[in-house]
Amino acid sequence: KAIAYIGNIWSFTEPNLPTNVEFLPTNLKSRLSNDRKMQILEQAKKDLKLDFNKEILTDSIYFSGKKLSKFALLCLVLNEGLNEQNLGAICIDKLKKIIDIYAQNRQQAKLVYDTTWKGIVGISGFTKGASTDFGNTWY
Repeated sequence: KAIAYIGNIWSFTEPNLPTNVEFLPTNLKSRLSNDRKMQILEQAKKDLKLDFNKEILTDSIYFSGKKLSKFALLCLVLNEGLNEQNLGAICIDKLKKIIDIYAQNRQQAKLVYDTTWKGIVGISGFTKGASTDFGNTWY
């Protein structure tokens, strides 16, 4: 059975949550064997050789966001997970160039400000129909 509660202000407190939460698993470096670290590093080097522009700058805000997240995680793993500062710096430099393209709205899938709901959305839903790019302009 459900219980209904009515109120103007809701406050929730969870006193036992950890405060040192990070993006990577706790103690990642010590939890991985050297063989596993080498496997991850070899794949990271392959991923770092990819053309970030070609991979990220697509006509889909949805998939571009997924790939942007993938490469940001790659940079984080190189820097924090594997302590590969030189490769991490290369990764971050490549990522900064992509972020700059988005900051200037020069990417293929343009972003606009939605004055109705007050947020940034992909323009394709307005110009190509509500279901374009999985409908992300509308949700």
